[in-house]
Amino acid sequence: MTDTPEMVKFKLTTGQQEEIELAYEPTKPLFDYLDDLAELYDCPPDSFKLVHKGKVLAGKTTAQEAKISQGTVMVVMNAVKKSPKKVECMRVR
Repeated sequence: MTDTPEMVKFKLTTGQQEEIELAYEPTKPLFDYLDDLAELYDCPPDSFKLVHKGKVLAGKTTAQEAKISQGTVMVVMNAVKKSPKKVECMRVR
């Protein structure tokens, strides 16, 4: 029997219906998840907003404090005003 890592999912609002899975760590601040997403998309972390159950989540909150558990799907919104860079920024490199 293999141990599968616990994951949390991020669904992007780019119209591509793309879903990213990252390792779930209950004590990890949401800022760190934003950093992970920013690295994947070559964008600054403050260009994203995380939404869970209709609420925009504060970055200093941990996953556990935000009541995010393994398997949870969060919506990732691009917080940057529309520009040609926005489209380029949301593509995985």
